[in-house]
Amino acid sequence: MSYCFWSSDNWKSDVYIYDGSEGITCHVASYSLEGYIPKLPDIRSVSAKGFKIAYDRHMRAVESCERKKHPSPMAGQTFWSKDTADMIFKLRQLQLEGFHVPEYVFEELGEEQDQEEI
Repeated sequence: MSYCFWSSDNWKSDVYIYDGSEGITCHVASYSLEGYIPKLPDIRSVSAKGFKIAYDRHMRAVESCERKKHPSPMAGQTFWSKDTADMIFKLRQLQLEGFHVPEYVFEELGEEQDQEEI
């Protein structure tokens, strides 16, 4: 199960988080994208042609964004944790270092933590 991808939060996410064989895995970006990226429309709200046009525009914007290197020593690292609370703590540390972690990840991990405690 993936919690978030680099493309999450309209490409603002600086983490890629998923459940893996080592527990919860978090890859931290070395670079962030800077620049305007138009949001994709809800695929159910436009025609297939309209979505394709929006997707192409969206991906051109992603490709044209500047890549800005993170100054933090945590940039480019990978973290593993079998404990949900520990991963939440590490993700909060990343936020303090200036990395963007989508807020919904904390909600999902919190729900999982609640299940672990049952």
